[in-house]
Amino acid sequence: MDVLTEMVSTVLIGNISEHRRERIMAWYEVKYACGHTGQVQLYGKTDSREWRLHQMEHEDCPECCKKAREEADRKAAEENAADGLPALTGTEKQVLWAEKIRHDILDGIDKAIKDSEEEFKQEQAAGTVDENDRSPEAIEAAKKAYFEMQQESSARWWIDHRSLNHFEELTKKYFENPEEKSPEIIEPEESTHEGVADVTVTPTHVETIFDINEDFRKVVKSMGYTWSGVAWIHGKTIGVHSLDDLAADTVNQLVKAGFRVKVSPEVADMVKTGHFTASNQRRVYLKDRRFEFCFEQDEALLKVAKSLPRSNDWEKEGFYWVTTPVWYAEAAYDFADTYGFSIGPKAAAKMEEVIQAHKEKIKPKEADVIPADAIYHHDETEVIPDLVDED
Repeated sequence: MDVLTEMVSTVLIGNISEHRRERIMAWYEVKYACGHTGQVQLYGKTDSREWRLHQMEHEDCPECCKKAREEADRKAAEENAADGLPALTGTEKQVLWAEKIRHDILDGIDKAIKDSEEEFKQEQAAGTVDENDRSPEAIEAAKKAYFEMQQESSARWWIDHRSLNHFEELTKKYFENPEEKSPEIIEPEESTHEGVADVTVTPTHVETIFDINEDFRKVVKSMGYTWSGVAWIHGKTIGVHSLDDLAADTVNQLVKAGFRVKVSPEVADMVKTGHFTASNQRRVYLKDRRFEFCFEQDEALLKVAKSLPRSNDWEKEGFYWVTTPVWYAEAAYDFADTYGFSIGPKAAAKMEEVIQAHKEKIKPKEADVIPADAIYHHDETEVIPDLVDED
């Protein structure tokens, strides 16, 4: 390509590019409905840009819109507080946004319920109610769903549920199961944390959730809960009588720590009456050729546990762990019985087997013998067999 051809090509391409930019982008001065003016950059075809400019002239400027939103959020928060709704927990921005979401959703639900009640009354007065009409049941279900949502205090929850889908699901649940009661909130003697913790019983485990809080984390971890990525969960395991008992014990521990807790009426009744079996945090498992004792951080108990034959010990997430070889089953059993440990099924079976072998003076199984010079290495990634087979 000669110099002249290259020059012409550059000019042509430059003109085309300049024309394209002119066609899809331009700056405009807009006078907003609030009286303020501003420079805006609009993109698209000419008629599209002119349409958008016309629209903007009927809107307030960005700064006035921001102030209006902040004022609406503030007013919503004041009305929510006046209505007796619980304070929201979360970051400052989350709470500010969630207050308006909560206000608008609950206000809309309240109006819809009242309109439905009035409409049904009018139909009754006119004698047009069908004998199969289930409007009263639907209205009652909606009221239960409305009440349950009023108790929610997590800003993040309101942001995640800013559509009416959750209300519809709750209403359907109560409509199909009219005997089901709304969750209750258990109040501590002195509330030291804003918001409400949730404790829920599922067919396989108990789960609990609260906004990020170190005190909450310490309570649930001390009870053996683990983080699933969504909630703290705990299945039925050694030392747990039933999932309902575990849930009641969890609520009890959280309330003692100053948390307000939302839970099913059945579990709430167990907590109020004290009719539940507390979880035993002292547990014995079987792992490899050793009994593993897990218990709370009690220095006096640790000292006794370390006196078990050929013991090893470590600390993990608020618990002490001490092991002893299975061939010392009698000493392990005496220690567990004396200090109130719950013994896992596999550990119990092995204890019985080894103790019986001692009585009959049977030579220990080779698999049960740990060489005297063996060094114990605790592997936290391994799963304790006793935990695998528990229902």
